[in-house]
Amino acid sequence: MKRFYLIGLFLIGIMLCAGVISYIKLGAKYTEMQSKSGLKVLFLKDDSLPFIQFSLWFPKAGSDYDKKGKSGLAQLTAYMLDQGAGGLSSEDLQEKLNKLGTELSVTVSRQTARFSISGLSWHQEKLFDLFQKILAQPHLESTELKILQKQFIDQRIKNLDNPSFVANALLRNRLFKGPLSKAGEGDLISLPQINLEDIKTFYEQNYLKGNPIFMIVGNFDKNLKKSAVTFIDSHFSYQAESLKPISIPDLKAEIILVSNDSLAQAEVRLAYSLFPFPKKDPRKFIIFQLANSILGAGSMTSHLFTELREKRGLTYGAYSDLSLGKFYGFFDISGATKTSSVKEFLKQSLLVLNNFKQKGINSEELNTAKQITKMRYLRQTETPENKLYREAFYKYYLALNSSFLDHYTQTIDDISLAEVNLNIKEFVLSKPLQIIIYGHSSIQSQLEEMTDFPLSVISFKDYFKEELALIP
Repeated sequence: MKRFYLIGLFLIGIMLCAGVISYIKLGAKYTEMQSKSGLKVLFLKDDSLPFIQFSLWFPKAGSDYDKKGKSGLAQLTAYMLDQGAGGLSSEDLQEKLNKLGTELSVTVSRQTARFSISGLSWHQEKLFDLFQKILAQPHLESTELKILQKQFIDQRIKNLDNPSFVANALLRNRLFKGPLSKAGEGDLISLPQINLEDIKTFYEQNYLKGNPIFMIVGNFDKNLKKSAVTFIDSHFSYQAESLKPISIPDLKAEIILVSNDSLAQAEVRLAYSLFPFPKKDPRKFIIFQLANSILGAGSMTSHLFTELREKRGLTYGAYSDLSLGKFYGFFDISGATKTSSVKEFLKQSLLVLNNFKQKGINSEELNTAKQITKMRYLRQTETPENKLYREAFYKYYLALNSSFLDHYTQTIDDISLAEVNLNIKEFVLSKPLQIIIYGHSSIQSQLEEMTDFPLSVISFKDYFKEELALIP
């Protein structure tokens, strides 16, 4: 889950009707209604266009909830839902969606799953009917599962030929363990092991009992509100959240070379796990994002891009990513470089990180990062549906205090240079660095010269031997 931003002020007023709260924000009003069991339905009225969108967001249906040994279960379950539902075959369902000029949008992250359907508002009854069938009455049949499994397996085989994909998979497998360490889309070992009972159990536990949030945006009529609450109350239930501790390995610094002599260049990753989203002090989240924008996520003027590409020509691009999820986070630097330049790429990346931690940033860099961050937010929240989704993410998923939401952009402006430089020291190189290299075996001689890091070497064929043995 990455970089969600919220803008604008909203005024809170309590309506006379019990259980209904209205908010005014940027001239638009959204209403919250609650089902008998405690599930939330959010409505954002927008009459500017004849448009409507239905979204159902499941906070506990992402890949991190896969059963042990069955990575890919969450994604397979999500994509099974529109393969026949409510008495309609997969073909009939797709035909009805096509006639309405729409399709089901499915997004599965590490933690959550989100389903959306949108179209012309005068089709709202037909759209809502199909949406209900797909999410509440899926057929979940073995024939469709086998078709999807084959598609996932074919995609996995293609991914194993993608150096960047492989490097990211190697990194995740190093940083975490259990389902957190596995590919969300599954692998050639786990995918064939997933059966229909697994799908049905996951659907029951993570969907029907998954505390979904229902969001409706657009030009809808007032009768829809009651129907929406009735729908979610009839099919889904609220379950008190029981948080299981996330186990993150306590790792020592190391370089791992996964060799593949067919590669013309090397994929490089430097990373370490981090704390989750700082709920007790969410201001830090903005500070960390500003700092990371200057380090390697903002523009062609970032420290990493300037040093590794512009000055030294070591790569087409070097970037940093700071991800702080609800339960855990991680930081990484990524890039590709020539086989002969791996040691220099690592050396310069480490220098940038150490200088960034020790020297921090200047006021000009901070002002630029603030403008980039605010503009990025405006692009990400330019539609009513995106604004409502981000509201739901911060307020209902992360359970943040409203003061953070009320003054997001003002908080950006108020952050001082001293604050950023102090917090840079907190998250930069806060844990032992894990370095993953995916490239030619000759790189080993370069890495052996980096004596500060123990080196492990394994071939691509050995690392993925169980999967590779299953490829026809």
